[in-house]
Amino acid sequence: MKKFLALIALFVLVACGSTLDENVTVNIQPGVGEGGTTFFLEVASGDGVVDSWRVSTDEVMLGAALSVLGKISGDETAFGLMVTEVAGITADFAADGAWWAFYVGGEMSPVGVDQTYIEAGQTYAFVLRQ
Repeated sequence: MKKFLALIALFVLVACGSTLDENVTVNIQPGVGEGGTTFFLEVASGDGVVDSWRVSTDEVMLGAALSVLGKISGDETAFGLMVTEVAGITADFAADGAWWAFYVGGEMSPVGVDQTYIEAGQTYAFVLRQ
């Protein structure tokens, strides 16, 4: 079953324009959430390992779905949610210049996670940048 899930994840990463490098290890995590819409979440924290989840939800906005599931948190600003923590990993720009880049289908998103409508089957990624 794990091999089957790994093959599906690899297909999704290639087909959806993953933000991942060739030289990373992908950890397929257990699916999270419940609901009628399914999408994929990748988290690359800069250590050569990417965690990947299949997420199910009935939420319409990505930020709400990921917040409810405890996958992201941050600070509300005039521009929307400034994500500071993803999957338990904190980025502290003030301390070391680290921040979370947000990608949709392999492209950096022009809008924030809380302004992003969920598309079934889409891959969303957070990549730690320093």
